[in-house]
Amino acid sequence: MERREVPRRHLMFLLRVFDAETGAQLGCITDISSAGLMVTGERPLSVDRTYRLQMRMPPGVDGGREFEFPATVAWVADDVHPDFCDIGFRDLELTAEQRTALTDLIEAFELRD
Repeated sequence: MERREVPRRHLMFLLRVFDAETGAQLGCITDISSAGLMVTGERPLSVDRTYRLQMRMPPGVDGGREFEFPATVAWVADDVHPDFCDIGFRDLELTAEQRTALTDLIEAFELRD
């Protein structure tokens, strides 16, 4: 049973996410909501650890600008593909400008039924 209070949106564009401190790619966003996001990556991350995430918007959204924000790992689970894992992030600390850019991204690249 789904326990989400905020509906999530699945993206048809894979947006890469990096650890801003190390430059390491953490994975790609596979779904997103205003309350959090899910990244599919090659290695699990530590639950409750806060990362400074770095993303580069696609050229058609917010001019392809890069931005960074802190987010905390809420959970980690095996992906359907055995070489990957799914990582849920919560507590996204976004500026109003970043939140608008992510809303634009969702509108532009959301998978629709």
